[in-house]
Amino acid sequence: MEATKQKRKKTEVNMKDLVSSAYRDFVLTEGKEPVSVYQLGKKAGFSEEEFFSSFSSLHSVPTDIWKVHLESAAAVMRGNPEYSVFSGREKFLLFYFSLVQQLKKDRSFVSWSVSNWKNPLKPASARKEVAQWVKSFTEEILNEARMSGEVKERGKLGNHYADAMLLQFWFILDFWMKDESADFTDTDALIEKSLGLGFDLLGEGPLEKALDLGRFLIGRILPQNA
Repeated sequence: MEATKQKRKKTEVNMKDLVSSAYRDFVLTEGKEPVSVYQLGKKAGFSEEEFFSSFSSLHSVPTDIWKVHLESAAAVMRGNPEYSVFSGREKFLLFYFSLVQQLKKDRSFVSWSVSNWKNPLKPASARKEVAQWVKSFTEEILNEARMSGEVKERGKLGNHYADAMLLQFWFILDFWMKDESADFTDTDALIEKSLGLGFDLLGEGPLEKALDLGRFLIGRILPQNA
């Protein structure tokens, strides 16, 4: 019974890889998505039944491809022997460096996928799922950083840290897509600099001083102008 379950699981994994590869090849050679599961299966050699054993719809395929890249980068981060002693900044650095390594293996599809998100006539389900994944992942790391004191709580403002980190994710991804430096060294530099600034602002630093100054000025200037 156990052997049967393992065989079935292995078959499902192989099917997901087959479908993902077929989908990737189709959009990159045809320049558009397949119009149906039947069309994709006919070209790649699998049945609709086999497709639906692993995916719920055609739109779920690019979402799965993105999640594989994201989860692989997160696995590299968590698999580092020193992960438990890493700061939040170091965890994000390792994640982004690993993600760039993942994405550059699949740059043509990533480029097609991102350009497709910008088309208002196309459903952007993959982009939405990517955003949800990144926010959930970000909250996990930020919560650990809050506990260590690396990230300072700031009431309602702190509720938007993950949103700010998501914007940083889109910024890094967009920069990488346009990066023409050898081996994307400019992207590596951007990751270091943007995360450095981000965690300086999230910690006890310039932002806290700016907020203190703002509260000081509001308390003294506004009453005089009232």
